[in-house]
Parts: sequence; structure tokens; C-alpha cells
Amino acid sequence: MSEAPRAPERLRCEGLADPLGLGERAPRLSWWLDDERPGAVQSGYELQAASSEERLARGEADRWDAGRVASSQTHLVPWGGAPLRSRDAVVPALRVASRWRSPSCARGSMRPPSGSTSSS
Repeated sequence: MSEAPRAPERLRCEGLADPLGLGERAPRLSWWLDDERPGAVQSGYELQAASSEERLARGEADRWDAGRVASSQTHLVPWGGAPLRSRDAVVPALRVASRWRSPSCARGSMRPPSGSTSSS
């Protein structure tokens, strides 16, 4: 039985784990999908951002709520909230959905090479 997908790992903002004084009004977010199933890919994500951990815990995404996004993108996802100002605090929360993708398979021709004879 395949292992279920885990939470996304290493959420980053402009490549930084805990950015302070970033200076970006619309920072880009990245993360890694932690899913050990062979061929697993992200099929979507939900991203929320709040001005404090308390607000986020209450479900108040006062900085940005992307809703459910059908996308496999995990790298440099553009900020969709209002432009950030100096000293704005942002606490992000991320949930991903993943699915299994079958590896592609090449099939060879079953015909004998031209000029050869078959004895069937």
C-alpha cells in the first residue's frame, strides 16, 4: 500500500525560510511536495496568509486567501494579496493535494525488421 501524501515541506518566501526585512511588496512563495509515492505530483494547493498566527488559527486570512488553486506549481508562486508595506507581518499556511501520475511507457513495434522473414 502506498504511503499517503504528507504536508508540504520547506515553505519559502523569495527562497528564504524566515525572511525579515525582505523589501518585496509581492513576494513569491515556494515549497516542496513531501510524497514518497512514485510518480506523485501536486494537483492543487490552498494558500492563506494572515497578519498573525492567532488570526490564521481562527481562519482569518486577512493578508491573502488564494482559495483552491488547481496547479502543479510549487516554485515561485506569485503573491496574490494586496501589496505589502514596510513592517507588514505575514504568516502563511499551505495545504496541497497530490495525485499519482503513471510513468510514461514506450512501446516497440512487434513487426520484424524489413527484409526478414517470419516463420509463423
